[in-house]
Amino acid sequence: MMEVRYPCYLGLSRDDENDVRNEANIMKTLKHPNIIKLKEMIEGHRYFYLVVELMPGGELFDRIIKRSHYTEKYALQVPIRLIFTNTIVHF
Repeated sequence: MMEVRYPCYLGLSRDDENDVRNEANIMKTLKHPNIIKLKEMIEGHRYFYLVVELMPGGELFDRIIKRSHYTEKYALQVPIRLIFTNTIVHF
């Protein structure tokens, strides 16, 4: 399943628009369970539309709010996953 998310305004400079296209091409090649899969990017009249895999788990912020407390062990897992995923994306 897929969903369309994150419309990006096309009122950018030509260089910035090219940067968005390049980033989208890079994201299409990434395969990792902690990285959302970009299926396609569509350029409309005023926006870029990013077609991504469906993420049925909901918003991260909402999940954080629902928890009444965090253990230090659990809280440590989040930045570790973010750092690991960031390493995959940038290397």
